[in-house]
Amino acid sequence: MQCNVIENNKDIILIDWAFAGIMPYSLDIARLISHGSKKFFPFPFYMTDEYRNIFLKGVYDKLVFKPDYKQFIWDVLLSCINECIEFIERELNDKSIERDEVFTYYYKNAETLANIILKGKEQLNFYKYD
Repeated sequence: MQCNVIENNKDIILIDWAFAGIMPYSLDIARLISHGSKKFFPFPFYMTDEYRNIFLKGVYDKLVFKPDYKQFIWDVLLSCINECIEFIERELNDKSIERDEVFTYYYKNAETLANIILKGKEQLNFYKYD
């Protein structure tokens, strides 16, 4: 994200670069909104759907190069399903690994996101931007 650097008149210093790379802009956004929950204890922070929407609108407002808002949400949804799959992929491929509540949480989220994605970008009516 644009906030992962500190810039002064002559230098740029990278911060939070553990997963640095050339990635879709929406991946950092998805990483934050995919891993918070209001119900699930092991997650690192509390997040509701209302907070997700506030965050999404806030990030969109600060983007220098803005895609259409529907495209922005589409990009984030695709990145969110990527996040979920990263957390279930190992267990899906290895039947000897016991599936736990974390697996179930991400699997259900991936399934929900897949259903939204399969309906297509044109059907994204649940995210309104004022």
